Amino acid sequence: TTPPTQAGPTPEDKAKAKLQSAAVSCAPFPPPIEQATSQRLSIESGNGPDNFVLLVVDQTASGEQDFRWRVDRATGAFTPLDSLAQAASDHCSGLN
Repeated sequence: TTPPTQAGPTPEDKAKAKLQSAAVSCAPFPPPIEQATSQRLSIESGNGPDNFVLLVVDQTASGEQDFRWRVDRATGAFTPLDSLAQAASDHCSGLN
């Protein structure tokens, strides 16, 4: 017989949880990051099967701000892909 497969969180689920945990523990973030009034998370394909891009769009009082990280599927490591993601990762070690 085949042993039952254990359904656990996907790498994408783990990345979203890591992001949300870091955002709570590291708030407030310094400028240029503005306080978000709402947030959307989405997953985009990466530059190969070993990674994906986590996109965060924050709605702020003055508009939207986008953050993009490349996430390694095996390790869960975040690599900032833009200046806002870099600023967030510099401020918060949980976003690395």
